[in-house]
Amino acid sequence: MKSSHLSSLVLICSTLATMGATFIKNPSFEENFNPAFPGYSPINQWTAIPGGNTGVNEAGGPFHDNSTIPDRARVAIHQGSGGIKQTISGLQPGREHWLQFRYNKRNGGQMGLRTIFGGVEIDNIPSIPLAGTNAYHFRQVPFTPSVESGELEFRTTATGDATALMDAVTIVARGPDQVLVQNPSFEASGVVGFPGYIGPAAMSGWTGTGGYGVNVSGAGPFADNGVNPDQDSVAFIQNIGSLSQVISNLVVGQTYKISYSCNARSGNFPYLQVTMGGDLLNQETILQVGAGTPYLRRTNNWAATATAATLRFDQLETLGDNTLLLDDVQIEGIALPPCQTTVSVERFDLFSNQPIGPSTVNVGL
Repeated sequence: MKSSHLSSLVLICSTLATMGATFIKNPSFEENFNPAFPGYSPINQWTAIPGGNTGVNEAGGPFHDNSTIPDRARVAIHQGSGGIKQTISGLQPGREHWLQFRYNKRNGGQMGLRTIFGGVEIDNIPSIPLAGTNAYHFRQVPFTPSVESGELEFRTTATGDATALMDAVTIVARGPDQVLVQNPSFEASGVVGFPGYIGPAAMSGWTGTGGYGVNVSGAGPFADNGVNPDQDSVAFIQNIGSLSQVISNLVVGQTYKISYSCNARSGNFPYLQVTMGGDLLNQETILQVGAGTPYLRRTNNWAATATAATLRFDQLETLGDNTLLLDDVQIEGIALPPCQTTVSVERFDLFSNQPIGPSTVNVGL
């Protein structure tokens, strides 16, 4: 077994994440599928907004006819004008939240997509670009609810025979000066069947190697002890493997705080290595925290030398069967555009020429 080592930059600190159940049910649209062509059906946990046809497609389409599915095996479809909606609860009134989702459209026709919470529009994509051979588009919509519960709507507006495709919907609570991390609490995949492996399929926002997946914390079989900090799900890396993500819009010369929660499966001794832009942030053997005990919280300081860098978590223990658990990844610091800007971020092409949505929208019922 590797010796335990904790970098001098690592601190144990409290987390500002949201305790409680996952905000979005069936976020990756995996719970049901109608194999009969063309895949029309109700979508579990979601209500159809009248107009058009809802359903689920797998990689064979026919509505999913371009790009690759960004999370697991299925995507939601809505053909024509209408959409889907779900009642969300457990939000923190007065605190900023991030709504994140992946989206695309079928070849043909023009499709607009509006996002509404509590009856207030918080985002509007007038015309979805075709992803084609590129990845599905990513959208982040910061909003500040004034109520704990409200209806989240994705409303489509079709011109001609057009179909919207959606996947990996997630909400996390965040504070000021946070750098965008996609799917930071690993909720976008939803509940994964026993034992929770996702690989080699995609996990939204993350590139995985080895045995990676998602467990509901406490239900296991890998996440079998401890209290995770944010919602229901945690990521796991079993044996040699990794999870990584390119973090963009960094400011060269700025120092960032990179925080994450970690734990070990009961009786395991995974060896965690964390790097950012190739720089070593932390190495240590992780021990299980035990029942009823919060996950370990680690914070590393890192100075940016480029506007984009890869954040990577590795499990490196080779002796025996070892599983590392991760949750609630946060990066604090200045990102482009600056947090104090008065210019709408709709004017900035940040993610493959896709804006990340309005800066902050205050909404309520």
